[in-house]
Amino acid sequence: MNIQNPKYGITGPATLNESTADSIELSRKMDSFLRDSDFFESEDAAQTRERVLGKLDFLVKSFVQKMASEDEARSYGGKIFTFGSYRLGVHDKGADIDALCVVPRHVSRKDFFSIFYEELSKDKNISELSKIEEAHVPIIKMKFHDIPIDLLFARLNIPVIKEHISLLNDSLLKSVDKKCILSLNGSRVTDLMLTLVPNTEVFHSALRAIKFWAKRRQIYGNTYGYFGGVAFSICVARVCQMYPNMCSYDILCRFFEVFAAWKWPEPVLITPIIDHSFNLPVWDPKTYPADKYHKMPVITPAYPSMCATYNVTQSTFGMIVSEFKRGNEILKNGGSLKDLLEYSDFFRRFKIFIEVHIKSEESEEYKMWEGYIESKIRILCTKLENLDNISAAIPFPKAFRIDCGSSSEESSVSVNETSADGHLLEKSKKGTACWFFIACEISLSKSANKRIYIDQPIKDFLDFTNSWDLKTKGMSIEINSRKKKDVQTFLRGFQT
Repeated sequence: MNIQNPKYGITGPATLNESTADSIELSRKMDSFLRDSDFFESEDAAQTRERVLGKLDFLVKSFVQKMASEDEARSYGGKIFTFGSYRLGVHDKGADIDALCVVPRHVSRKDFFSIFYEELSKDKNISELSKIEEAHVPIIKMKFHDIPIDLLFARLNIPVIKEHISLLNDSLLKSVDKKCILSLNGSRVTDLMLTLVPNTEVFHSALRAIKFWAKRRQIYGNTYGYFGGVAFSICVARVCQMYPNMCSYDILCRFFEVFAAWKWPEPVLITPIIDHSFNLPVWDPKTYPADKYHKMPVITPAYPSMCATYNVTQSTFGMIVSEFKRGNEILKNGGSLKDLLEYSDFFRRFKIFIEVHIKSEESEEYKMWEGYIESKIRILCTKLENLDNISAAIPFPKAFRIDCGSSSEESSVSVNETSADGHLLEKSKKGTACWFFIACEISLSKSANKRIYIDQPIKDFLDFTNSWDLKTKGMSIEINSRKKKDVQTFLRGFQT
């Protein structure tokens, strides 16, 4: 590839230099490393995903038709779009499929989350079905033929959803409610991003490596205040624009070089921000005061431009930047890919942890309960980091889960009978429990009291979560402080 007059990005290329033969060989080895690390799924698994999406698309079309007036003979369409890692072709083995259900104007959100949800619950091929209607972006989660799917909803103000419809048509956003626009944004951003990189093959390869690195270093997860898939995709796309003729290994190296030195909160942009004046909020710190507080703004390219990293806290900001710098140091000093991709030492690095333990007697209710608490963990982190003697409250971006009713499920993990503090784990005939952990960095002055009081933020968080409208008597939450040795003992009890 040799781009003489590149039109990508907002600044033009940093250089048009091409990669050396050695770097191209390192790119090949990088892809092989990911393949050998079981990152890629098999061809059979890929075909199963395609069949499942076809079946889901059929269910959506049938549902849309059913919601129309009985005297109408026309076809109203309805369509499933994929987005995120699966649409980009960089999903790892067993990853969720991000999907969007697009319907015409005669179908309401209430119809989707009640009637369509009920139809899904009756399908014997669908399991682990749950819904979170009150989420920032309402969602239905399920496994369809054991393929995990996150399904969003968008209602367009048009009478029919035709098969060839392009969601990149900005005029479709007129008279569409905010939650639908948020849902549409995922698909629109993914499709537009693929048009904004010089070489999609290089982009795919580099992004796979970055996702693998971020997950191993435990800084992947928008819900917890880290970068999610969209943010990492935009950042990799930006580096591809800056170095349009370079191979994927060189893009990997430049990624760490660029973002280790990035002057946050300068935003990461891969296309100019445009406002079509559809009365939709477009990211702009001068207009919207809340946008000023985004610590690491990574801006989505599709209208209306939004910040993909609004969840980043002061603590996760520090964690992400330190990992960018670590990666840069390793690759700049001739370190290997293996060195870069070492597993995080999260549970060895910190001495004090906050443990959030939740339970639910009913497995179906548990899905909602875990999703709700997971989405609020960063709020507890913010409350903790605001204390004088806590310099950082850093969440581990995964939950440790046990299903007491069906331990054979893939989502479950088995646990030894004794927990970290010596108490027997409660073995009920049904129900599910899980644990979240937050690492705390303590900063004490010589004159400070060595005892740190965290009662108030924990009480506030418990009051907040226990007052959730959908909380039932079978749902419980408990928060405790743990020392490193206790957490490590607890973790040894988990066998993945």
